Amino acid sequence: MPISQNLMGQNLPFQTEPSSRTIISETGIFDEEICLGAIIGVTARLDRDNALIQHLADHSTPSLCFSVLKEGNFFLLVHEEDKFARLNKQLCTGLSKATSNQQIRLQAYITREDAMLAVQKRYGERLLPIEINIYAPLHFSDDVGAKLSKSHIFLQPLRYGLGERRYMNPHVLRFEGRPNDELFHYSTIPGSEEIDPNYSSSDESLSDDVDEIDMDDMFGVQLEAW
Repeated sequence: MPISQNLMGQNLPFQTEPSSRTIISETGIFDEEICLGAIIGVTARLDRDNALIQHLADHSTPSLCFSVLKEGNFFLLVHEEDKFARLNKQLCTGLSKATSNQQIRLQAYITREDAMLAVQKRYGERLLPIEINIYAPLHFSDDVGAKLSKSHIFLQPLRYGLGERRYMNPHVLRFEGRPNDELFHYSTIPGSEEIDPNYSSSDESLSDDVDEIDMDDMFGVQLEAW
């Protein structure tokens, strides 16, 4: 049975409260796990490389996937119960507020090339460039999105881990009457109208008309001390 259009209502840009929804009687719709989007342009500090080396040996895929679990005040990357990397303090604080419900699930993805470079580095801090996917039941999507926005963390289109799940980003503007796959992403940069789904955090600029943006300011998650 199709979901009523008002069930798909999203927050207005940077709205701080979840939008209201009409509750329908079908069981399971609001418990369905969906993908809310990805946090991109962030890093995890590699503390132990044994788990990462083992994962590289066991998988030949272009990207590697790891669970992200909370321990104390920090979120850690885990492989087969081996905790080997952690996110920075400011990102952990924002994620703690947004994922206080136990049904929220996080997964981190890193390219094979970046993982190998981190393992091979012998001196200095070893950072893993990662993307973090957020999965949650449908009825938590607006609440998670609003809390992330308050922490200046904005979800982007994901490159990994969608599978058969629905993708419904709470930081995306949907217009009534348009197909669900015609999405308009909220801009996190003043003056720009849309974020290109093919955007990479390694891009030097987003547009010829937009001044160069400091990515740390844009995502608000990387300048804090570990």
